[in-house]
Amino acid sequence: EKTGQVPYSDPDDPDYMELSGYADQDSLVALEALLPKLNPHVPVRRRAPAMLAASDYHTHLVAIGGIDWNVLTRRCLNLLGLPVRQIADWETDGGQYFEVEDHGAVILHRPVFETIGDRATFREDVALFVRAASPFSRGCTISICCGMHTKGTYGVVRALTDESVSNRN
Repeated sequence: EKTGQVPYSDPDDPDYMELSGYADQDSLVALEALLPKLNPHVPVRRRAPAMLAASDYHTHLVAIGGIDWNVLTRRCLNLLGLPVRQIADWETDGGQYFEVEDHGAVILHRPVFETIGDRATFREDVALFVRAASPFSRGCTISICCGMHTKGTYGVVRALTDESVSNRN
């Protein structure tokens, strides 16, 4: 989804770059390269979730990014009724995680940071890939790639696009 805070994301800026207005750019570029190869007869159109037209909801959809930046991801995760919830409370230390219901118990999956010297360093993320029937249009699908952080989202996308692992996935 458009961030609006990134340099060069303002269309009136003389150095405007359309992709600078999107979060998860690495994931976006990787999927845009893969999708036409998998579906050569299906047009692939990039839209920020806020820019989706009513007709876009009657096609196959791919949502990239978590619930904090992507209203489509947030809406679909709510509508699909999955046993997984993404929690993105950025005001609370440790308030970012995925919640999984498992036989009545709730298990939290959190990103991992480690302290090296006096600096907290990101070590691993938690991410979710969903492919489901579209809640908007019978016969269409929704695919969701989201992590707690950009690296998690990119990890999910790489599981689909990286030739060394994509066939196994």
